[in-house]
Amino acid sequence: MFLTLLACFGSDDEPAGDSTATDSTPQEIEAIYPTQEKVLIYYGHGGEPGESSGIGSTDDIELAIADEYGWSVERRDSLGQPENFRAIILVDPGAREPYSWAEEDADKLRTALDTGTRLIVLVELGNCSADTVNPLLEMLDASARLVAENSQATEIIEPSAHQITDGVGQVYLQEPCVVETNGATPLFTASRYTYGSAERPATGGDIVVIGDYSFLDDTGKYDNGDNMELIRNLVEVDPAL
Repeated sequence: MFLTLLACFGSDDEPAGDSTATDSTPQEIEAIYPTQEKVLIYYGHGGEPGESSGIGSTDDIELAIADEYGWSVERRDSLGQPENFRAIILVDPGAREPYSWAEEDADKLRTALDTGTRLIVLVELGNCSADTVNPLLEMLDASARLVAENSQATEIIEPSAHQITDGVGQVYLQEPCVVETNGATPLFTASRYTYGSAERPATGGDIVVIGDYSFLDDTGKYDNGDNMELIRNLVEVDPAL
């Protein structure tokens, strides 16, 4: 059964003391947009490499991205130099087997975020507990978390102002995992559940978490509703495009 969703949006005091007191005013977080012309689909860390049935495979959208934008799409299980990509899609880390993230790998992703790369984390039913994903989100100072719960809620009508949901009305997700935003911007909400979020923990690129990946794999669901427009927005990143 598919879930039909309509995209939704969702003063510090100076310390007392003498002139030597430390200024506690938080630094302003600024958006940096990528200029790279490559997209990485990453299935390492126990992620989903794709099956002959089309589940987890992304051949179709890889061709669509290349045809529409002229960007190359690489699919692999090694991070390499992730700062060379405008968007990195992590396909269900920990789904095949649990993995721990080394600090070296987290540093690579931090470097990519610093350049404006968008990190897109996708999980699927059966991996909602996100034992591999949630530790990574914590290492990257993201506030969103996956919870061990999925839903089949109906829909809510509430417009969005986020670049990811611009021009997106209906999104079809299949029994998606629930996302606790914890201050991140909710992207898809139905009833009392949220299934996607976006946030920018520091100056640089943003981190997107979505509790499903069937909307972009080769099972053909990217043709449902505005799923393809959602995919375009995810890889475009820059609202000026």
